[in-house]
Amino acid sequence: AAVREIKALCDGPQDVIAIDDFGRFYDRYVLLTGKITQALEISKRPLQKPVVQADTTTSDDDATDAEFDELAALHGLEVDAVRRQLPEYMKIPPGVLEEAVTSLRAGKHLLLSGPPGTGKSTIAEALCRAVVANQYELVTGTADWTTFDTIGGYMPTQDGLEFSPGIVLRCLEQGRWLVIDELNRADIDKAFGPLFTLLAGSGDTQSARRIVLPYRREGKNVEIRWAQQRSGARGDWVLTPGWRMIGTLNVSDKASLFQLSFAFLRRFAVVDVPLPARSDYEAFLTTELGSDMDEQTRRRIVDAALDLAFSRRQLGPAILQDIARFVRIGIVETSTGEPTYGDPVDAFVTAVRLYAVPQYEGAEAAETDQMMRIVNQAWPERGEDAWRVLRDALDAVALS
Repeated sequence: AAVREIKALCDGPQDVIAIDDFGRFYDRYVLLTGKITQALEISKRPLQKPVVQADTTTSDDDATDAEFDELAALHGLEVDAVRRQLPEYMKIPPGVLEEAVTSLRAGKHLLLSGPPGTGKSTIAEALCRAVVANQYELVTGTADWTTFDTIGGYMPTQDGLEFSPGIVLRCLEQGRWLVIDELNRADIDKAFGPLFTLLAGSGDTQSARRIVLPYRREGKNVEIRWAQQRSGARGDWVLTPGWRMIGTLNVSDKASLFQLSFAFLRRFAVVDVPLPARSDYEAFLTTELGSDMDEQTRRRIVDAALDLAFSRRQLGPAILQDIARFVRIGIVETSTGEPTYGDPVDAFVTAVRLYAVPQYEGAEAAETDQMMRIVNQAWPERGEDAWRVLRDALDAVALS
């Protein structure tokens, strides 16, 4: 179509395009090279089936009416319902979904633990969608969190100080589940301590429990109450048997890991999300790399990537997917007729430096040396000098 337009322009009666037509000319022809490059890259992407989405037509107005259905959906939650919410290419190790589903149904909140990039956040959201559709909130924990962020506190207004609820209270008020990514980056006792009692479970004695917070709003104490259902319950903030908190944590964050106290962990079921089976990982990575390179080179890249994934500092599929996409896009021919990277191995090593090396923050020498051995063994003919930039990047993040 572009060629036909250009030919029509050349064959037409106009020798010069008027300046007020410049925008049309620029959009159609000057940006054409970028469009060609985009089309070439899209043509090399692996074909994937679309993700099945849950019905998200529930509105906030329907929250109260849907409350009983939420609890019924939780009790009737099945593994297949969660699996339908996951990307089709995502391979979950056996037992993970079964443990997570059963724990939620048994009345526990959930912690998904494992190496970075194993899909913990994706699984957490899939669990939510399978039960409450879009009625959940996703936030990321930080070391700066206090009870002000989670429960709430006073904020100045024109009329003085007014109580402003935190993320947990906002979710309780709206009946929305809460997903906290990187939960172990927060100081849990400091941020969630007042909630430990109500997070304990859904036993028969819960019906009489409540927390009176050291705040007042509209002349009344701010309270969090336990109730079998929100409709008809006293107070704005009610914890029900159908409400769940799901957190994720990376086992490689050793500096933050021990901030999860035993008092907090007793309120949760901890489900490990390990790396997928090597055969599934290999098939996934091979597909993501595409076929725009010779088979021997692709084989060596896949083997090196898998060795990195299963090394002492494990890397999940999300990280290796980023690496594979970088390689695939880097070697695709652009509108100039040349790719950004002429050598797929150069593209791979660059991607490892950009995406894998940051996961080695605080790594020990044995871990970084292992990464360098994997790369050297994959391409021994290149010599150690070829990997100097990668070595320098590792030294910058590793423990000295």
